[in-house]
Amino acid sequence: MINYYPKSITGRRSSNQDNYTAFKVDKDTHFLAVADGMGGTSGGEIASKLVIDNAKNHLLKSFSKPVVGEKLKTILLQIFEQAQMVIRNYVQSHPELNGMGTTLVCVLIHKGNFVWGNLGDSRLYFHDGRQISQITSDHTAIEDLKKEKGGEVSENMVKQYGHILTRSLDGGEDKPDIYPGNTPYATLPDKGFFLLCSDGLITNKARAIHGFLEEQLFGYKTLKESAEQLISWAYMNGSNDNITVVLGEIGRNKRRKNKNKRLPFPPVEQMKIPERKSTNKILIKVALVLLIILLGTSTYLIYSHYSGN
Repeated sequence: MINYYPKSITGRRSSNQDNYTAFKVDKDTHFLAVADGMGGTSGGEIASKLVIDNAKNHLLKSFSKPVVGEKLKTILLQIFEQAQMVIRNYVQSHPELNGMGTTLVCVLIHKGNFVWGNLGDSRLYFHDGRQISQITSDHTAIEDLKKEKGGEVSENMVKQYGHILTRSLDGGEDKPDIYPGNTPYATLPDKGFFLLCSDGLITNKARAIHGFLEEQLFGYKTLKESAEQLISWAYMNGSNDNITVVLGEIGRNKRRKNKNKRLPFPPVEQMKIPERKSTNKILIKVALVLLIILLGTSTYLIYSHYSGN
């Protein structure tokens, strides 16, 4: 049994360039995907929509006849290849949109087996019933630096290089990563979760957030609540991008009581933590100024008193 829930917000951007899908292709097949557009407002929106629409059309055509598990990775690869062609053709007829592109992360589930792929920095996390892990690799300059340095990188480096993609769907020749690498497909566990997201959910790419994500997945009664709380948390922690989450639940997972305070959804600007911190800093500065004035006045009075004697 597979249940899913997608949610996306514009956030602090003027428009939403993310697109997504979570749909039942046929009685045995499900497809979840997130695309994060780039290249200007209209270009990003168009690119991500083209890619999602192309994926849905290709899947409906592919599964109109029986499909064996060994063909799943081929179908997924064709989705990415066709997406590059669709964007390339669109830009040729609309040259003013040259430079538009999008990421794509997706998972294809068929008869208890699944394959997945990505191009860009949208992510797929997977909980196999025991632990959660990121099962895609970002195609970014910062990810290349992590590999070179053998682990984590500083937050300053993330700020400098975190937005630079090394691969994307832009009508070019970039190839996706298709998983799993050594077998035709992976087998679904009895219980677990898929979490697909645009990079707007990841407010700090220098740190792993696996524990937090697991807490959110199991901490609420419904996928809807988990998705909304994830988005509100990202917004509250300073995300300046569109935020998109697609959750898929395998089987029936036992929920745990979430001790964290529930955040309002949709998130609002007043939720920003930095504003409260800056207000506190102002109050502290005012108090220090008053203290300095008080000490100065006291010193002057004491000096005047003894000078008069």
